[in-house]
Amino acid sequence: MTVRTLAVKCAFALILMAPFLTSVSKDSPQPWKSAAYDRINNLYQRADSIERLDHSLGLEAYGDVSRYFFKNDTFLVNNLTPKAYIEAKRIALDAILYQSSTNFFQGKILQAYKWLDTGDSLVWEHRDKIPSQYAKFKVQRSYYQLFEGKSANAIALALEAVRTAKKINDLTVLGDAYHCLGRVHFQQNRDEDALASWQKALEAYRKSACYTGKANILNEIGRVYTKQNQIGTAVNYYRSAIEQYHTANDCAPSYDIKRNMNMVIGNLAGDLIKLGKLEEAEKYLAEAEQVRLDLMESSSEPSLHSIRGNLMLAKKDTAKAILQYEKAYKVALKINDVDQLANFPIKISNLLEKTGNTKSALFYFKEHKRWNDSLMNANAQKNVFELQTAFEQERQEKDMVLLKQKNQALNYRSSTYGIIAILTTLLGITLALFLNKKKRLSQEEKRNMEIKYHLAQENIKTQEADGKKLRDNFENQSTKLKESLLSMNERYILLKDIRDKLKTIKGLPDTSRQKEIASMLNWLNHSISILNKEEYLNQVTGEVGDRFMERLGNQYPNLNQTEKTILCLIALNRSSGDISVLLDISKKAVEMKRYRLRKKLNLDSAQDLREAIEKIKSEAPENEEKPETIETT
Repeated sequence: MTVRTLAVKCAFALILMAPFLTSVSKDSPQPWKSAAYDRINNLYQRADSIERLDHSLGLEAYGDVSRYFFKNDTFLVNNLTPKAYIEAKRIALDAILYQSSTNFFQGKILQAYKWLDTGDSLVWEHRDKIPSQYAKFKVQRSYYQLFEGKSANAIALALEAVRTAKKINDLTVLGDAYHCLGRVHFQQNRDEDALASWQKALEAYRKSACYTGKANILNEIGRVYTKQNQIGTAVNYYRSAIEQYHTANDCAPSYDIKRNMNMVIGNLAGDLIKLGKLEEAEKYLAEAEQVRLDLMESSSEPSLHSIRGNLMLAKKDTAKAILQYEKAYKVALKINDVDQLANFPIKISNLLEKTGNTKSALFYFKEHKRWNDSLMNANAQKNVFELQTAFEQERQEKDMVLLKQKNQALNYRSSTYGIIAILTTLLGITLALFLNKKKRLSQEEKRNMEIKYHLAQENIKTQEADGKKLRDNFENQSTKLKESLLSMNERYILLKDIRDKLKTIKGLPDTSRQKEIASMLNWLNHSISILNKEEYLNQVTGEVGDRFMERLGNQYPNLNQTEKTILCLIALNRSSGDISVLLDISKKAVEMKRYRLRKKLNLDSAQDLREAIEKIKSEAPENEEKPETIETT
């Protein structure tokens, strides 16, 4: 059986096994897949518009967004592109985050935790693709940990949100994270750390042009200065916060903006009363009341009546102060604000006692005691209910985890058999291909070894012939060099004998003869000197080599014969003084020629001329034959 036949049979087996190895195939995307995304996006836009007009209806509209996503999650996965699905999930997470924070603000703690846990489970799967939502949920979780008194956990979550926001450069989320971190520090009475965190948040909000965020931070800083009894500084921050709220409301009116602005106006009015600016405080209280009426919201009415009661006390009008506190108490009864119900009766009781109305004072004191006891019982019942709910949730989650693990085990077992079959088939194919390739490679290697052996034998013969030719050339050149040196030596001896004989004639008395002989001696000396220099220079050229001179001529054609001779002398380590004597020129002229040679050879000041000459000597030209290397086994 050939390898090709085996591969075809294995591929056919895989095709037959495919229906048994795959469980569920994904439906192909529908042509109207964009409508699913448009639906959830339109629901979110509708919820945002409704929330600006009516808070309760907006909360219900945001619930429609999250319910649509959960109901159609599988449909959205199958019919949206991955990018569109992530965007749809981001919209649903924003809606869930709004529902969680709103329920928390309304005191529906369990409902708020439920939405937050749901959002956490959704955002964790795609935390790398939607890091902004991941950081927002960390901030929200940090607030809830602070509410539970777990400051260390709250700080850790806020810092993680800070790191994520910095990584993606989301300045609004970064401001939210620093805002939360400052809240934790403020709760721990670390006012300086709180101010430092809020200053960072304020800077982030300024860069992102988030007016609502800036207003919230200015309000927080004002609260710190109010706590430190720096009322004047606090008033300035409250006023700046109100200006930012007005700017934000002009850009995009919202229920939350007006509600927060109403709270800041109340804080400002309370501090103005402490400063004795009663008329200005009364003006801000009237503005706060108008905002409350526009919102049709009664949760802030007890606080406004309480501040107005403080204003009446500052004006020394106890009767009107009692009247305002009683109004605040009635509104708190109406909206069932338990925290306020425990505070107002004791204030009214103390004021009535001062006016001498002990009967009414005793009534309100009993009301205070009753509501205080009721509040303690309610808190205890609330804690028990929360513990029971948490226990039930934990039990249900454990049951779900066990069921999920059981299903995963069953799926894993069925998929394992399929994977083993595929791996076995692939292993067989791979082994057959490997053995075939190994056999083919061994045959090719054997052929290559034979070819290399024949080439090596031919190279050896060629190199032996070249070696013999080189030896013959060397012997011829040596013979010629010996003959040339002998001829020069004989001429040198002959001229020396002539000079010696003429020296003997120089001692004769004849003056004219002596002059003639003296001039002849001078001529002979000069001739011998020139002959010695020329012979030496020719010998120098022979020592350096004709190939070196040829390379100089080829690489640097602008060099003259004198410059080539100087380069040969430098190559033999001759100094500038020796070169000046041999060429019959001054030492300064030699230095000038060396300087020009550096320029012609394109050398910089750091390079040595002698090293450059050695490099030219060692370089082999491209047309020069190189000995071939023989690989032997």
